[in-house]
Amino acid sequence: MDIQTGLVRTSDTSVLTMRGAQPDVPPVTDGVSWEEMCQREGHQLEIDVFGFSPTYDPDKISALRAQKPTFYRSVVEISNRQAELDWSAKHPSTDLADNLFQAVSRGLPRRLKSQLMFCCALGTVVDYFFGADGFLVLETARRCPVTIDLVRARNYWQIQKKKSDWLMTREDLEDYKKIQKYGLRMAQRLIEVDEARTARLTGRRWRERPVKMMFWH
Repeated sequence: MDIQTGLVRTSDTSVLTMRGAQPDVPPVTDGVSWEEMCQREGHQLEIDVFGFSPTYDPDKISALRAQKPTFYRSVVEISNRQAELDWSAKHPSTDLADNLFQAVSRGLPRRLKSQLMFCCALGTVVDYFFGADGFLVLETARRCPVTIDLVRARNYWQIQKKKSDWLMTREDLEDYKKIQKYGLRMAQRLIEVDEARTARLTGRRWRERPVKMMFWH
């Protein structure tokens, strides 16, 4: 395990990272609590998107926190070390991840398509401290990603505590029309990032156009 980035991959499912918000009235179905149900479904969604789900290690998290990680440094390092997570950021290996990757790619101009990366952040400092399970980013602008948190379902409490740009559910990733719409919005943000970068390099003036990133319904 790398202290700076927290990179770790494991298939051990004995301890699962708890995700998801408490409902107003926590139900119990067939003797399974809401917490356990969220835990199981969140774990399975991570597996279906990235091929694995990390174990929850309090000692590891404490060690990472002591390093005082910064967001920008962490996303750059993690994007450069995807092979350590057995993940290809340019060729996602799962159907759900590839659905999103292709939807974003369709919204990018040809010159940017080859730069698109869908990076896994599970079990890293970006996951533990910045609330993102993964992020989309351009190779030439790795400090400015579009971050994604995989959730069982969106609700008021999760929206209030969210840290990532997008909360994505299984329904979002499996619905063709939704994922095309969301992918286009993400692509618009990455285009904005590229335009800002180009303006800085050339000395041109640049005005940011508002793009609605976070949403719920």
